[in-house]
Amino acid sequence: MIKNLYIKIRFLLIIITLCGSNTTFGQEEEARSGAYLTTQLNLDKAPISLALHLMDQKKLGFYAGARMHYFMMSSTYLKQDQITVDYLPLSNKVTRGSITLGVNYNVLKKFVWVYAGAGYGWKTHLDQYNVLENGEIKQPETWFKRPEMSKKGVETEFGLIVDVMGMRVNVGGSAVNFNDLMLTYGIGIKIF
Repeated sequence: MIKNLYIKIRFLLIIITLCGSNTTFGQEEEARSGAYLTTQLNLDKAPISLALHLMDQKKLGFYAGARMHYFMMSSTYLKQDQITVDYLPLSNKVTRGSITLGVNYNVLKKFVWVYAGAGYGWKTHLDQYNVLENGEIKQPETWFKRPEMSKKGVETEFGLIVDVMGMRVNVGGSAVNFNDLMLTYGIGIKIF
């Protein structure tokens, strides 16, 4: 249900961006400055993302952002050492989340910005098992967090934002504790 809602919201954001873009390449610089609501996501590891970029043509701008996986909102995790499970996991998943603040800087007048930021981030590694009791499956397809493969700490990110007919397209990377680089990408629209 949450995944379907997320897909509908993403689709609506794309439609609004395509239909409601009010700037073009020929307009004044001031029209490209302002606040932009963007996504900086990774569809596999962190598909829910939102960032607010305050951008200026002539100087430094700022942003705040957050990202997470919808799976984190809908799952409960059990401790594997307290119960018996199948020997091999049925599947596994890596999810990511972060809250960051940073700066953006216009490197090519009107069209290209770079951004860099830091904050708090986490990576969660999950395995899915059937829980057994007396050799019988008691709880099928239950998720277990792998603490030895999961981590929390300093989230760093960097990237490039390009203005394409008033819409901001971005691509970048994000890492937890300067390790485990994750590709991020997204689009943005001007909100004021």
